[in-house]
Amino acid sequence: FEALVAAMLGEFHDEPLYADLAGLATLNRARWLRMLLGRPELHRKLIHGSDFPVPTFPLLFRRALGTAFGMVARCPSWLERDYQLKRHLGFPSHVFTRLGEILATTGRATN
Repeated sequence: FEALVAAMLGEFHDEPLYADLAGLATLNRARWLRMLLGRPELHRKLIHGSDFPVPTFPLLFRRALGTAFGMVARCPSWLERDYQLKRHLGFPSHVFTRLGEILATTGRATN
C-alpha cells in the first residue's frame, strides 16, 4: 500500500497510474478501502472497477454508512451495491467515471 501511494504521489504523479477500488469491500481488504478514503490526495488516481463475482459486504461499513446502510445492503445487484457503498462512504463522483474517460482517451490515441 505504501509503495503504491508513494508511486502515485511521487514519480507517477502525472502519469497514468491508477488504483482500482474493486474487491476492497471484503473482510480481508476493508482496511485498505478505509485507508484510501482517508487519503483525498489520492482520489484523482482512483478508479471504480468490478471484481464480480467478489461480493461486497456493507456490514463491514455499517457505522460509516449511517442511514444509507439499509439502502446499500438491500441493493439486489452486487455491482450496484458496491457502487452505492463506495459512493455513500464519500468517494468523489469522478472515481466512478474516470475509467470511461481513460478508455475513451486510450481508444482515440490508438486509432
